[in-house]
Amino acid sequence: MICDKKVRANEEEDIVVIEVNNAYFDVQIKPYATIMMEELRKLCANHKLTFVTEVVEDKDKHVTYSAKDKYDAMLKENPEIGRLKQLFGEIEM
Repeated sequence: MICDKKVRANEEEDIVVIEVNNAYFDVQIKPYATIMMEELRKLCANHKLTFVTEVVEDKDKHVTYSAKDKYDAMLKENPEIGRLKQLFGEIEM
């Protein structure tokens, strides 16, 4: 998934803004810009539309480094992981 943020339009300036998670996704989406804009221009019957990406990084997002941090983050997302750990015990990687 390149974009889990949002797409918005500024109708006054005929601009389509696509929010992306980071600079990597910004680079990844650029090759598709021409194809997307051709289709959007047809669908909207507006040949003045332009395309802009905006990098919007989550400031609240905590980066996990250690194995314990990663486990805790996964456990928060899916509490069933705790049951698996109870069933199978500690697994060496």
